[in-house]
Amino acid sequence: ASLWRLDQQPEGFQWVDDQNAEDSIYTFIRQSPEHNDELLVIANWTPVPRPLFRVGVPDRSSWQLCLDTDEHRFGGSGYRLAQDSAVSVVAEPLEWHGRPASITVDVPPLSMLWLSRLTQ
Repeated sequence: ASLWRLDQQPEGFQWVDDQNAEDSIYTFIRQSPEHNDELLVIANWTPVPRPLFRVGVPDRSSWQLCLDTDEHRFGGSGYRLAQDSAVSVVAEPLEWHGRPASITVDVPPLSMLWLSRLTQ
């Protein structure tokens, strides 16, 4: 629902970080009207992988990987598989990007990661 319910309204989209020109990584959240169906998107526009990349999130929730465009089945390098990266992460109470909590994720090169917020 977070991909389409508020597609035409600004409430369905929030930048997390649109200022990271140095690493060329941009992050945003798509959300449903109820804010209980959120997707966190991390886009890496460089051929450089970013291990343990920190991203701010709204609270101390858990996030599960839904889509990794770097998977072999999409013609990617399979970086996360090679790193044995977790498919879910729990936010810690470390403020980042002006948000009260954050997660760390191994971000593959030239890819997008889509993580869904697990309901608490």
